[in-house]
Amino acid sequence: MRILLQPTKEVLTADMFLSLLRIKYSNTHSNRRDQEELVMASFKTVLFKIEDGELGDFLNQLEEGMVTSAMRDFASQLQISNILAFVTGAATRPVTGFAPRPSIAFVHDICKHHPSAQTCSNELQLFVNPPNQNVKEMAFYLLTSLMNGSVFSTI
Repeated sequence: MRILLQPTKEVLTADMFLSLLRIKYSNTHSNRRDQEELVMASFKTVLFKIEDGELGDFLNQLEEGMVTSAMRDFASQLQISNILAFVTGAATRPVTGFAPRPSIAFVHDICKHHPSAQTCSNELQLFVNPPNQNVKEMAFYLLTSLMNGSVFSTI
């Protein structure tokens, strides 16, 4: 019985992470859906950059002064399991799976950019707006959210 409750020891890939998620898109062929798909495409690109260890180099293409040395250090150590932990509170996939299933919800708010997570419902919220449709800016906002995610545990 104890073995069933232990987390898996597998290395989480971007494809594995995406397969865990239920993506909550708007209705097909709506303007909202088109925007959500652009944001999701940016998010996927960032995931693959993380998996390949290329996020730090990719962030160097942003404007001068936008990325700090702390961000570069964090990006060089970042793994897909860190994003899973941000969304669910668990860095590994339990053998029995997650309940509820992790999901991505799209929030249409032009004033917010940083992804947020609701670990009680295992939901990642991606904000739909023009900056988040840009891969570099999505990478910057996601990295900032992940770096500041530990603040919650100190409150």
